[in-house]
Amino acid sequence: MDVSKKFAAQSLLDPAVQQLLQTPVDTLRCPSDNGPVLNTSGEYIVQDMNGAQHYVALASYAGVADDNTINIDNDQRNCSGVLYVDSDIKFRDITDGTSNVLLVGERCWETYLSRCDTVESNASATIFVAGASNQLSHSNRSNAAAVGVAGNGINWESTEACNNLWNSKSGFYSRHPGGAQFVFVDGSVHFLTETLDLTTYRELAHRKDGHPVTF
Repeated sequence: MDVSKKFAAQSLLDPAVQQLLQTPVDTLRCPSDNGPVLNTSGEYIVQDMNGAQHYVALASYAGVADDNTINIDNDQRNCSGVLYVDSDIKFRDITDGTSNVLLVGERCWETYLSRCDTVESNASATIFVAGASNQLSHSNRSNAAAVGVAGNGINWESTEACNNLWNSKSGFYSRHPGGAQFVFVDGSVHFLTETLDLTTYRELAHRKDGHPVTF
């Protein structure tokens, strides 16, 4: 992918990279997720430097970007989490401890929102982001498909207007009953329940708030 030398949208001009990004990775998919092989959800399809759209392989896991910011756009920087646009976080920057901070969380392709009686696409995670510092102002929201926030609870039932459910897309959801899987910075995996106290959940998503949560 040559990510250290090119902007993301430049890499997508290479047919070899296009083929690579369309290759599904089984370990990045939850067996219970019913999403397609490729991300075909219109507003999250990435674009190359010429504006051409490309489907990329779907994943069931997104980076944890922030503890409280609800709306994630293509230019969301300087977040409180570990993975976000232009993140350059080192282990030394995670002062709450690597075993106490979230790195990656589960996000399924779609969830049913009972209050609105609708199935909502969650911008299920992609393994590629073509936004932010790529010399192109995209209309797509591919960054929101690759990272998420802990602004609301796990498997949150949106309280937004049913014709505007954008914030419901930026959290973490699963098709498991009762919660979702998360990877911590130390590599450990924990199933977090959807009844987890929201303050505790947000503290887990913050790398240096001085309130480490110990399991």
